[in-house]
Amino acid sequence: MAPSILKTKNVMFLLAILLVLHTTMCSQPRAFVTITNSLNGTVSTAILNVHIKSKDDDLGWHAIPDGGYYEFSFHPRMWGGTLFFARMVWLREFHYFDIYVQDRDQINCDHCCWFVYPSGPCRCPCDDPTSYAVCFLWDQ
Repeated sequence: MAPSILKTKNVMFLLAILLVLHTTMCSQPRAFVTITNSLNGTVSTAILNVHIKSKDDDLGWHAIPDGGYYEFSFHPRMWGGTLFFARMVWLREFHYFDIYVQDRDQINCDHCCWFVYPSGPCRCPCDDPTSYAVCFLWDQ
């Protein structure tokens, strides 16, 4: 075999190995976020309107009925910093909340379930939302 063909094969083999390593080591597992309307008729309308955005993505507005939910998923950034924020509206109430903060949420849940109450959102285990909740105040 000619030396140039050997060099080309070695380079291609090395690139293939680097691609496999990059794919397996650098891709974060998918994160899931579920937002549940838990206003429970405490206000005259039970529809929770949510607008979800990140720096790069606008997931749009979603109308969540009483007891209903909206779910989205994404791959967090390898080196941190993933942030999704939500504007939540019902009647004359307007609130903001950082619904996914990688530094806060990645270590606590790979599927973050949020229950939205008039006083603020609470994060609970998805498989047993009655076991415990970590509640937050609305962002200013």
